[in-house]
Amino acid sequence: MESLTKEYASPVCVCMQLRKAGRVVTQIYDRCLRPVGIRGTQFALLKRIACMRRPFITDIGKVLCMDQTTATRNIGLLERAGFVAVGVHPDDARKKVVELTPEGQAKLEEAFPLWEAVSYTHLTLPTIA
Repeated sequence: MESLTKEYASPVCVCMQLRKAGRVVTQIYDRCLRPVGIRGTQFALLKRIACMRRPFITDIGKVLCMDQTTATRNIGLLERAGFVAVGVHPDDARKKVVELTPEGQAKLEEAFPLWEAVSYTHLTLPTIA
């Protein structure tokens, strides 16, 4: 068993390093957005919804690499906060469409300068498609 421990004790694990980096970046955005009362994930959702025309929850999830359950839960939190409205698609009742409410648009406009300051001064990273 000792030999297995040595094998697994390698100091380099790209997966864990990327997860750690992601948590650090998330913490930076959460701190910067704290004065306006939202988190980085909420901002990302508001921003994406604003860029799309009445998107389906599924489409938002795909664009942000979220599974359906996570996207639905996070959009539900925005809906409870009054930042988005979720409705049924007129042609397919199984599909839910999302749009910003005036409160959501105002929150996005309030948060955007904070996000922009961090994005362009502290965290300039290459874009990954």
